[in-house]
Amino acid sequence: MSGCSSTCRLHLLGCFALHLDGASVELGGREERVLAVLALRGPQRRSVLAGTLWPDTTEERALSSLRAAVMRLRRTCEGLIDAGRSRISLGDEVTCDTVELGVRLDEVDRLGDVPWASTSEALAALGGRELLTGWYDDWVLEERDALQHRQIRGLESLAEVALMTGRAQLAGALAERAIGIEPLTDSAQELLIRAHLLGGNRAAAIQAYRSYARRLLRELGIRPSASMTELIGSTGFVARPVAARV
Repeated sequence: MSGCSSTCRLHLLGCFALHLDGASVELGGREERVLAVLALRGPQRRSVLAGTLWPDTTEERALSSLRAAVMRLRRTCEGLIDAGRSRISLGDEVTCDTVELGVRLDEVDRLGDVPWASTSEALAALGGRELLTGWYDDWVLEERDALQHRQIRGLESLAEVALMTGRAQLAGALAERAIGIEPLTDSAQELLIRAHLLGGNRAAAIQAYRSYARRLLRELGIRPSASMTELIGSTGFVARPVAARV
């Protein structure tokens, strides 16, 4: 394919995918990684980009690999990247799901409430898929961890607001999404218990506490926080030491 497509869409949440004018385009691993770094980290100096992608080889060989990848990307679609003598960036017309997710997370930080009409819209907007599933490069792990922390922070913030405004179902759904990203997060687990209690579901709150306590003991050898134990104790439930289940 040559020339510039009118629509360049990059997907990094879940498995990598590139669509040009709605059609899926297959790239080599080098080319995929060049696009992914540029989408996640913005414009890069050639030497920095090459060092990120090929850290275990010489600078000369890394820069040679980068030049080859840039040439292939330009043959795929001239508008995919903007490659200058020293810096490379994504083309101006390329859209990416992670960039859009970042905008939505910024919106949550700014507004401090759910700007969506329904629970399903809120959950879809904040993303549930892992960044670049199946990729284990060091820089991917760093970016994945950073994005997950941002998602958890945004989800917990919205869940807290939902609790304060009496929206138990929304708060519970947001807390469960945060737990799905990182199960051993005290703050998200506590939000889930509070959501169950706000909704009048004492049994679900106790079950959530018990399940979390078992998992904490099994995986980390510790018990839930004092604040969470105090919270569940307010229901009349006496939190006793639990045995880890294999």
